[in-house]
Amino acid sequence: MKFKLGRRGSKGLKLKYILISIAIFVFVLRILTIPDTIKIEIAGCTDPLILRGNLVREFYQAYKKSRKIKAKYCLNAPHKITILAKLFSFDLNFFDGSNIYLTNKGKAIIPSEQLKSLLNSYVEQMQTANKQGELVNWEIVNGLFPRYTYAWIEDVETGLRFRVQRRAGRDHADVQPLTAEDTEIMKRIYGGKWSWKRRAVIVEIGTRRIAGSMNGMPHGAGQIKGNNFNGHFCLHFLGSKTHVSGGQDLAHQMMVWKAAGRIEEFIDASGPNEVVFIFFTALDQDSPAIAWKALNKSLEGEELNNWLNKLSSIRIVGLSSVGEEEFAKHYKVDVLYNFTGESKSRRKEIKVIVQQIEGKAWRINADTLRELWENEK
Repeated sequence: MKFKLGRRGSKGLKLKYILISIAIFVFVLRILTIPDTIKIEIAGCTDPLILRGNLVREFYQAYKKSRKIKAKYCLNAPHKITILAKLFSFDLNFFDGSNIYLTNKGKAIIPSEQLKSLLNSYVEQMQTANKQGELVNWEIVNGLFPRYTYAWIEDVETGLRFRVQRRAGRDHADVQPLTAEDTEIMKRIYGGKWSWKRRAVIVEIGTRRIAGSMNGMPHGAGQIKGNNFNGHFCLHFLGSKTHVSGGQDLAHQMMVWKAAGRIEEFIDASGPNEVVFIFFTALDQDSPAIAWKALNKSLEGEELNNWLNKLSSIRIVGLSSVGEEEFAKHYKVDVLYNFTGESKSRRKEIKVIVQQIEGKAWRINADTLRELWENEK
Protein backbone atom coordinates (compact mmCIF):
# COMPACT_ATOMS: atom_id res chain seq x y z
CA MET A 1 0.00 0.00 0.00
CA LYS A 2 1.36 3.39 -0.95
CA PHE A 3 0.60 6.67 0.70
CA LYS A 4 1.06 10.08 -0.85
CA LEU A 5 1.89 13.12 1.17
CA GLY A 6 -0.11 16.23 0.59
CA ARG A 7 1.56 19.46 -0.37
CA ARG A 8 1.40 20.77 3.16
CA GLY A 9 2.90 17.56 4.59
CA SER A 10 5.64 17.53 1.98
CA LYS A 11 6.60 21.13 2.69
CA GLY A 12 6.55 20.50 6.42
CA LEU A 13 8.82 17.47 6.09
CA LYS A 14 11.19 19.37 3.82
CA LEU A 15 11.33 22.28 6.27
CA LYS A 16 12.00 19.82 9.10
CA TYR A 17 14.95 18.31 7.20
CA ILE A 18 16.30 21.79 6.47
CA LEU A 19 16.09 22.77 10.14
CA ILE A 20 17.74 19.51 11.22
CA SER A 21 20.51 20.05 8.66
CA ILE A 22 21.08 23.59 9.90
CA ALA A 23 21.16 22.39 13.51
CA ILE A 24 23.70 19.67 12.66
CA PHE A 25 25.80 22.19 10.71
CA VAL A 26 25.77 24.66 13.62
CA PHE A 27 26.64 21.93 16.12
CA VAL A 28 29.54 20.66 13.99
CA LEU A 29 30.73 24.22 13.49
CA ARG A 30 30.70 24.76 17.26
CA ILE A 31 32.62 21.56 17.84
CA LEU A 32 35.21 22.51 15.22
CA THR A 33 35.70 26.11 16.29
CA ILE A 34 34.57 26.99 19.79
CA PRO A 35 36.25 24.26 21.87
CA ASP A 36 39.66 25.17 20.46
CA THR A 37 39.71 28.44 22.37
CA ILE A 38 39.59 28.86 26.10
CA LYS A 39 40.19 32.03 28.05
CA ILE A 40 42.04 32.07 31.32
CA GLU A 41 41.50 35.25 33.31
CA ILE A 42 43.98 36.19 36.01
CA ALA A 43 43.39 39.32 38.10
CA GLY A 44 41.04 40.68 35.49
CA CYS A 45 43.44 40.11 32.60
CA THR A 46 42.30 37.91 29.74
CA ASP A 47 44.53 36.07 27.32
CA PRO A 48 43.34 33.50 24.76
CA LEU A 49 45.04 30.14 24.57
CA ILE A 50 44.69 27.88 21.55
CA LEU A 51 44.25 24.49 23.09
CA ARG A 52 45.48 21.21 21.73
CA GLY A 53 43.01 18.51 20.80
CA ASN A 54 43.80 16.46 23.88
CA LEU A 55 42.77 19.29 26.21
CA VAL A 56 39.53 19.76 24.26
CA ARG A 57 38.81 16.04 24.52
CA GLU A 58 39.48 16.04 28.25
CA PHE A 59 37.14 18.97 28.77
CA TYR A 60 34.50 17.22 26.66
CA GLN A 61 34.74 14.12 28.82
CA ALA A 62 34.24 16.26 31.92
CA TYR A 63 31.32 17.96 30.18
CA LYS A 64 29.65 14.62 29.48
CA LYS A 65 29.89 13.76 33.16
CA SER A 66 28.20 16.99 34.16
CA ARG A 67 25.57 16.88 31.38
CA LYS A 68 25.52 20.67 31.41
CA ILE A 69 26.31 23.16 28.67
CA LYS A 70 27.04 26.90 28.47
CA ALA A 71 27.40 27.25 32.25
CA LYS A 72 29.69 29.95 33.63
CA TYR A 73 31.42 29.57 36.98
CA CYS A 74 34.17 31.30 38.92
CA LEU A 75 37.34 29.70 40.15
CA ASN A 76 37.60 29.46 43.90
CA ALA A 77 41.36 29.08 44.23
CA PRO A 78 44.40 30.79 45.75
CA HIS A 79 45.09 32.64 42.50
CA LYS A 80 41.47 33.63 41.73
CA ILE A 81 41.76 32.24 38.22
CA THR A 82 38.55 31.96 36.17
CA ILE A 83 38.42 29.50 33.33
CA LEU A 84 35.72 30.15 30.76
CA ALA A 85 34.80 27.86 27.86
CA LYS A 86 31.85 28.52 25.57
CA LEU A 87 31.00 24.87 25.21
CA PHE A 88 31.97 23.58 28.65
CA SER A 89 32.65 25.58 31.82
CA PHE A 90 33.30 24.42 35.35
CA ASP A 91 34.21 25.71 38.75
CA LEU A 92 37.76 24.54 39.52
CA ASN A 93 38.94 23.99 43.07
CA PHE A 94 42.63 23.61 43.92
CA PHE A 95 44.06 22.03 47.04
CA ASP A 96 47.81 22.16 47.76
CA GLY A 97 48.32 23.43 44.22
CA SER A 98 47.82 20.08 42.53
CA ASN A 99 44.63 18.32 43.63
CA ILE A 100 41.78 19.58 41.44
CA TYR A 101 38.11 18.75 41.15
CA LEU A 102 35.42 20.34 38.99
CA THR A 103 32.02 21.33 40.31
CA ASN A 104 28.82 22.07 38.44
CA LYS A 105 26.13 23.61 40.66
CA GLY A 106 27.47 21.83 43.70
CA LYS A 107 28.01 18.47 42.00
CA ALA A 108 31.62 17.30 42.19
CA ILE A 109 33.23 15.93 39.03
CA ILE A 110 36.67 14.33 39.27
CA PRO A 111 38.69 15.23 36.15
CA SER A 112 41.17 12.87 34.58
CA GLU A 113 44.86 13.03 35.51
CA GLN A 114 45.55 14.26 31.97
CA LEU A 115 43.20 17.22 32.42
CA LYS A 116 44.71 18.04 35.82
CA SER A 117 48.19 18.11 34.33
CA LEU A 118 47.15 20.22 31.35
CA LEU A 119 45.26 22.73 33.49
CA ASN A 120 48.15 23.15 35.91
CA SER A 121 50.51 23.70 32.99
CA TYR A 122 48.36 26.33 31.31
CA VAL A 123 47.58 28.10 34.58
CA GLU A 124 51.30 28.32 35.38
CA GLN A 125 52.02 29.75 31.92
CA MET A 126 49.30 32.35 32.26
CA GLN A 127 50.37 33.40 35.74
CA THR A 128 53.89 34.06 34.46
CA ALA A 129 52.76 35.82 31.28
CA ASN A 130 50.32 38.13 33.04
CA LYS A 131 52.90 39.47 35.48
CA GLN A 132 54.75 41.14 32.62
CA GLY A 133 53.77 43.94 30.28
CA GLU A 134 54.51 44.45 26.62
CA LEU A 135 57.23 46.95 25.68
CA VAL A 136 55.52 49.44 23.37
CA ASN A 137 57.06 52.72 22.20
CA TRP A 138 55.37 55.91 23.33
CA GLU A 139 54.51 57.01 19.78
CA ILE A 140 52.36 53.89 19.43
CA VAL A 141 50.85 54.09 22.93
CA ASN A 142 49.94 57.72 22.28
CA GLY A 143 47.65 56.51 19.49
CA LEU A 144 46.27 53.57 21.45
CA PHE A 145 45.49 55.73 24.48
CA PRO A 146 44.15 59.10 23.25
CA ARG A 147 42.75 61.80 25.52
CA TYR A 148 39.52 61.07 27.39
CA THR A 149 39.89 57.31 26.99
CA TYR A 150 40.18 54.86 29.89
CA ALA A 151 42.67 52.26 31.08
CA TRP A 152 43.40 49.96 34.00
CA ILE A 153 46.67 50.39 35.90
CA GLU A 154 48.05 47.34 37.71
CA ASP A 155 50.91 47.74 40.17
CA VAL A 156 53.55 45.07 39.52
CA GLU A 157 54.57 44.66 43.17
CA THR A 158 51.18 44.52 44.88
CA GLY A 159 48.88 43.42 42.04
CA LEU A 160 46.41 46.16 43.02
CA ARG A 161 44.45 47.66 40.11
CA PHE A 162 42.61 50.91 39.54
CA ARG A 163 41.04 52.80 36.64
CA VAL A 164 42.26 56.04 35.08
CA GLN A 165 41.31 58.45 32.33
CA ARG A 166 43.89 60.20 30.19
CA ARG A 167 43.25 63.93 30.25
CA ALA A 168 46.37 65.50 28.74
CA GLY A 169 50.07 65.06 28.04
CA ARG A 170 52.14 65.32 24.87
CA ASP A 171 55.38 63.47 25.65
CA HIS A 172 53.77 61.14 28.19
CA ALA A 173 50.24 60.56 29.49
CA ASP A 174 48.77 62.78 32.20
CA VAL A 175 46.05 60.70 33.83
CA GLN A 176 43.62 60.86 36.74
CA PRO A 177 41.96 58.17 38.85
CA LEU A 178 38.39 57.73 37.67
CA THR A 179 36.61 57.59 41.05
CA ALA A 180 37.31 58.15 44.74
CA GLU A 181 37.60 54.38 45.11
CA ASP A 182 40.30 54.30 42.41
CA THR A 183 42.16 57.09 44.22
CA GLU A 184 42.00 55.12 47.47
CA ILE A 185 43.49 52.04 45.77
CA MET A 186 46.28 54.11 44.22
CA LYS A 187 47.12 55.66 47.59
CA ARG A 188 47.17 52.21 49.17
CA ILE A 189 49.77 51.16 46.57
CA TYR A 190 51.97 53.97 47.88
CA GLY A 191 51.55 52.91 51.49
CA GLY A 192 48.95 55.57 52.29
CA LYS A 193 51.20 58.53 51.45
CA TRP A 194 51.59 60.34 48.12
CA SER A 195 55.09 60.15 46.68
CA TRP A 196 57.12 61.10 43.61
CA LYS A 197 58.67 57.63 43.64
CA ARG A 198 58.28 55.70 40.41
CA ARG A 199 56.57 52.32 40.35
CA ALA A 200 56.51 49.63 37.67
CA VAL A 201 52.97 49.16 36.37
CA ILE A 202 51.10 47.31 33.64
CA VAL A 203 48.66 49.50 31.74
CA GLU A 204 45.71 47.61 30.31
CA ILE A 205 44.42 49.41 27.22
CA GLY A 206 41.71 47.38 25.53
CA THR A 207 43.11 43.86 25.18
CA ARG A 208 46.76 44.94 25.43
CA ARG A 209 48.86 44.92 28.59
CA ILE A 210 51.65 47.45 28.21
CA ALA A 211 54.68 48.02 30.46
CA GLY A 212 54.63 51.43 32.10
CA SER A 213 55.78 53.54 35.04
CA MET A 214 53.85 55.94 37.25
CA ASN A 215 54.60 58.41 40.00
CA GLY A 216 52.30 58.82 42.96
CA MET A 217 52.03 62.57 43.44
CA PRO A 218 48.94 64.62 42.53
CA HIS A 219 50.03 67.80 40.74
CA GLY A 220 48.81 70.30 38.17
CA ALA A 221 45.25 70.48 36.94
CA GLY A 222 42.55 67.89 37.59
CA GLN A 223 39.16 67.88 35.91
CA ILE A 224 37.37 64.77 37.21
CA LYS A 225 34.95 65.76 39.95
CA GLY A 226 34.45 63.64 43.03
CA ASN A 227 37.54 61.45 42.62
CA ASN A 228 39.32 62.94 45.68
CA PHE A 229 42.47 63.48 43.60
CA ASN A 230 43.78 67.03 43.47
CA GLY A 231 45.36 67.13 40.02
CA HIS A 232 46.80 64.43 37.77
CA PHE A 233 49.82 62.11 37.80
CA CYS A 234 52.32 61.08 35.13
CA LEU A 235 52.24 57.77 33.29
CA HIS A 236 55.33 56.90 31.24
CA PHE A 237 56.06 54.27 28.61
CA LEU A 238 59.04 53.14 26.57
CA GLY A 239 60.76 56.22 25.14
CA SER A 240 58.39 58.77 26.67
CA LYS A 241 59.80 62.07 27.96
CA THR A 242 59.18 64.56 30.75
CA HIS A 243 57.47 67.88 30.04
CA VAL A 244 60.09 69.96 31.86
CA SER A 245 63.42 68.65 30.54
CA GLY A 246 62.16 67.23 27.26
CA GLY A 247 64.34 64.18 27.89
CA GLN A 248 63.76 60.65 29.10
CA ASP A 249 63.58 60.08 32.84
CA LEU A 250 65.93 57.25 33.86
CA ALA A 251 63.81 56.21 36.85
CA HIS A 252 60.67 55.93 34.73
CA GLN A 253 62.42 54.04 31.92
CA MET A 254 63.97 51.67 34.44
CA MET A 255 60.53 50.87 35.85
CA VAL A 256 59.09 50.37 32.36
CA TRP A 257 61.68 47.66 31.70
CA LYS A 258 60.98 46.16 35.12
CA ALA A 259 57.27 45.99 34.27
CA ALA A 260 58.21 44.12 31.09
CA GLY A 261 60.27 41.62 33.12
CA ARG A 262 63.40 42.66 31.20
CA ILE A 263 65.33 44.85 33.65
CA GLU A 264 68.55 42.85 33.28
CA GLU A 265 68.38 43.31 29.51
CA PHE A 266 68.09 47.07 30.12
CA ILE A 267 71.17 47.06 32.35
CA ASP A 268 73.13 44.82 29.97
CA ALA A 269 72.63 47.34 27.16
CA SER A 270 73.94 50.23 29.29
CA GLY A 271 77.43 51.71 29.24
CA PRO A 272 79.73 51.78 32.31
CA ASN A 273 78.79 55.28 33.49
CA GLU A 274 75.10 54.55 32.83
CA VAL A 275 75.28 51.50 35.09
CA VAL A 276 76.49 53.76 37.92
CA PHE A 277 73.48 56.03 37.42
CA ILE A 278 71.15 53.00 37.32
CA PHE A 279 72.50 51.78 40.67
CA PHE A 280 71.98 55.06 42.51
CA THR A 281 68.66 55.77 40.80
CA ALA A 282 67.37 52.36 41.89
CA LEU A 283 68.38 53.09 45.49
CA ASP A 284 66.62 56.46 45.30
CA GLN A 285 63.46 54.73 44.06
CA ASP A 286 63.45 52.23 46.95
CA SER A 287 64.33 49.41 44.54
CA PRO A 288 67.46 47.73 45.96
CA ALA A 289 66.60 44.56 44.01
CA ILE A 290 67.25 46.47 40.77
CA ALA A 291 70.33 48.15 42.24
CA TRP A 292 71.89 44.78 43.08
CA LYS A 293 71.47 43.69 39.44
CA ALA A 294 73.90 46.46 38.50
CA LEU A 295 76.61 44.85 40.66
CA ASN A 296 79.03 42.02 40.00
CA LYS A 297 77.82 40.30 43.18
CA SER A 298 75.17 40.73 45.85
CA LEU A 299 75.72 42.90 48.90
CA GLU A 300 74.56 42.14 52.40
CA GLY A 301 75.34 42.91 56.01
CA GLU A 302 73.75 44.56 59.03
CA GLU A 303 75.55 47.86 58.48
CA LEU A 304 74.28 48.05 54.89
CA ASN A 305 70.72 47.16 55.93
CA ASN A 306 70.71 49.85 58.62
CA TRP A 307 71.95 52.42 56.10
CA LEU A 308 69.30 51.45 53.54
CA ASN A 309 66.53 51.58 56.16
CA LYS A 310 67.50 55.17 57.02
CA LEU A 311 67.94 56.31 53.42
CA SER A 312 65.09 58.45 52.05
CA SER A 313 66.73 59.83 48.89
CA ILE A 314 70.04 59.79 47.04
CA ARG A 315 71.30 61.26 43.78
CA ILE A 316 74.52 61.74 41.87
CA VAL A 317 75.67 65.38 41.73
CA GLY A 318 78.97 64.65 40.03
CA LEU A 319 80.60 61.80 38.12
CA SER A 320 84.02 61.89 36.47
CA SER A 321 86.37 59.33 34.98
CA VAL A 322 89.63 58.93 36.90
CA GLY A 323 91.24 56.06 35.01
CA GLU A 324 90.73 52.81 33.20
CA GLU A 325 92.29 49.45 32.49
CA GLU A 326 91.39 46.51 30.34
CA PHE A 327 87.74 45.62 30.98
CA ALA A 328 87.43 48.19 33.80
CA LYS A 329 86.55 51.87 34.25
CA HIS A 330 87.30 53.97 37.34
CA TYR A 331 84.97 56.79 38.40
CA LYS A 332 84.82 59.40 41.12
CA VAL A 333 81.20 59.67 42.23
CA ASP A 334 79.85 62.58 44.25
CA VAL A 335 76.50 61.75 45.88
CA LEU A 336 73.99 63.79 47.87
CA TYR A 337 71.63 61.86 50.15
CA ASN A 338 69.14 62.24 52.97
CA PHE A 339 68.15 60.11 55.91
CA THR A 340 64.55 59.90 57.08
CA GLY A 341 63.81 62.54 59.71
CA GLU A 342 66.84 64.66 58.87
CA SER A 343 66.42 68.06 57.19
CA LYS A 344 70.09 68.47 56.32
CA SER A 345 71.50 66.56 53.34
CA ARG A 346 74.67 64.50 53.54
CA ARG A 347 77.35 64.43 50.89
CA LYS A 348 80.04 61.89 50.15
CA GLU A 349 82.58 61.25 47.41
CA ILE A 350 83.58 57.68 46.62
CA LYS A 351 85.65 55.89 43.99
CA VAL A 352 83.85 53.20 42.02
CA ILE A 353 85.17 50.57 39.63
CA VAL A 354 82.92 49.30 36.85
CA GLN A 355 83.99 46.03 35.25
CA GLN A 356 83.07 44.47 31.92
CA ILE A 357 81.89 40.92 32.58
CA GLU A 358 83.12 38.41 30.01
CA GLY A 359 83.81 41.26 27.62
CA LYS A 360 80.10 42.14 27.42
CA ALA A 361 77.87 43.70 30.08
CA TRP A 362 79.17 46.26 32.60
CA ARG A 363 78.73 45.76 36.34
CA ILE A 364 79.90 47.74 39.38
CA ASN A 365 82.51 46.11 41.59
CA ALA A 366 80.39 45.80 44.74
CA ASP A 367 83.35 46.04 47.12
CA THR A 368 84.18 49.56 45.89
CA LEU A 369 80.81 50.80 47.16
CA ARG A 370 81.33 49.89 50.79
CA GLU A 371 82.73 53.28 51.79
CA LEU A 372 79.28 54.65 50.98
CA TRP A 373 77.75 53.19 54.16
CA GLU A 374 80.65 51.99 56.28
CA ASN A 375 81.45 54.09 59.35
CA GLU A 376 78.34 56.20 58.76
CA LYS A 377 77.35 58.14 61.87
